[in-house]
Amino acid sequence: MGSRDRRGALASLVAVAMAACSGAPTAPSHAMSARQLDRAAAGQEAEASQHVAAARAETQPEHCLVVGGSDPSDVCWTSMTHPTEQNLREASDHRRQAAAERAASQALRDVEGRACVGVRDHDRDISPFAHREDIARVTPVLEGGHAAGATIVFRAVPGMTVAGLQRIVDCHIARNDVAGHRMAGMSDCPLVPAGVTAHVESTADGIAVTVRAGTEAAREDVLRRAARLVEVPAPSAMR
Repeated sequence: MGSRDRRGALASLVAVAMAACSGAPTAPSHAMSARQLDRAAAGQEAEASQHVAAARAETQPEHCLVVGGSDPSDVCWTSMTHPTEQNLREASDHRRQAAAERAASQALRDVEGRACVGVRDHDRDISPFAHREDIARVTPVLEGGHAAGATIVFRAVPGMTVAGLQRIVDCHIARNDVAGHRMAGMSDCPLVPAGVTAHVESTADGIAVTVRAGTEAAREDVLRRAARLVEVPAPSAMR
């Protein structure tokens, strides 16, 4: 793609991205990473332990043990008169939440393990979109007059197949889910935002990856990242 074509593609993507941003501002949503889920589970277990300890240590408030003559303002709530039951119930709730968060963390790791089978280290650790020299063009995906994502077309590269590239992008999406969509060194990768899907297919001049997102914030993020893939370096940087 020549510099004029790249500028045209960039202008088109930027225009679509700006149009998408023209509505009410939305904060990007970030799913919890597997590590964050593990930490949250540990926190829930700690809370459960505190409630168990409290159940063993607490006694009924003195005024609630008095038969008659109590100040009417001294309400003897059930959680005060039966602290053991209350704390053990809360401890059980925290442990159930901890188990759910550990299961969610493991599920993310299991998906990553399956998605990345057969993907070599280089392709797993480096975004396919980091190979800008092999990108032929980038265009927005318009559905119903609105931007739904972006299509990135790679030139035919020896060894690249539709099935192989699909495995690579699926692996990256799964890894991004495990990492909580905060990937160092992948600021231009459109696979990083939460909830994206990617479909790979052959084109007349190469292989296309169409990336879609389910939320407005994620779609805007995909478009911004895709636009940067076709940015033309400044003249000084090209010397």
